[in-house]
Amino acid sequence: MKYTDGEYTGGKLYNPSDGDTYSLNAKLKNANELHFRGYLGISLLGKTMKFKRFE
Repeated sequence: MKYTDGEYTGGKLYNPSDGDTYSLNAKLKNANELHFRGYLGISLLGKTMKFKRFE
């Protein structure tokens, strides 16, 4: 992935359960929250997942 203007772009994510490889973009929203979007083809038809840090 390449970091540009606060966003990581150009990544790939392999899902072994369906055998597909998805394009991936990610963005750190704040120090404790990461959003990443995986998609096939165009980003509009993808899915965003949100992760929060906890202690």
